[in-house]
Amino acid sequence: MSVNQIQFNPWAPDRIRKVAEYCERHEIVLTAWGPFQGTMMQHASMFTVQTLKEIAEAHDRSVPQVLLRWTLQRGYSAIPGTGNPKHMADNLGVHAFKLSDEEMKRVDTVRDDPGAKRLVAFGFEYNAS
Repeated sequence: MSVNQIQFNPWAPDRIRKVAEYCERHEIVLTAWGPFQGTMMQHASMFTVQTLKEIAEAHDRSVPQVLLRWTLQRGYSAIPGTGNPKHMADNLGVHAFKLSDEEMKRVDTVRDDPGAKRLVAFGFEYNAS
C-alpha cells in the first residue's frame, strides 16, 4: 500500500485535485493535512462561509466537522491537528453523521462560492522556478 500526504481541503487548486484523482485511480491512500485551510485567522474566515454554515446547521454540527466529514467521505484520511481536548472530541464526532450527495457537491464547489472567493488558498502557492 502507498500513501500520499498532501495539503487538501475544498480550496485545493485544480493541480492538487488532479493529484488526488491520480491517487484514487492508482489506489494510493491520500492523507489530507490542512483540512481547515491554513492559519487560525484563515480558519476563522473559512468558518463564516454561508454554504458551510448551512450544511453544518442542517446536521447540528460545526463547520470544521463538516469539512472533516467531507474529507472522510471522499475516502481520504485527515490530519486536523489539535492539542485541545474539546476539538479532539469534536473531530471524533464526524463519524456520527453523513453528508448527502448534494451536500458533498456543495462542499466540492465551495471555493467558487462568492462568500468564499475572498479567502486565500494558503499553502497552495505555486513557484514554477
